[in-house]
Amino acid sequence: MRIAKSYGIEFSGRSNCRNCFNDLAVQIYNHEQKLNQPVQKSKYRLRDGVDVRIAATGERINNDTLTDEMAERLIKSGLKKYFV
Repeated sequence: MRIAKSYGIEFSGRSNCRNCFNDLAVQIYNHEQKLNQPVQKSKYRLRDGVDVRIAATGERINNDTLTDEMAERLIKSGLKKYFV
């Protein structure tokens, strides 16, 4: 239930509904598939092993999730040491 709520999926279980939880699981799965779609690759490259999460924004930064916009923002904020 917490996962559904964090994704903004509303759930109201009914005692006479046999598939309510199955439907909820499918909705959560579909939402996670949208979140895990490949992001456009960046022309910037991080050093091997760099995989961090920015606490303020919740962004995960590694070579698979890095975009040009994100890289330029990080470099501008002084985090050049993470880039090759």
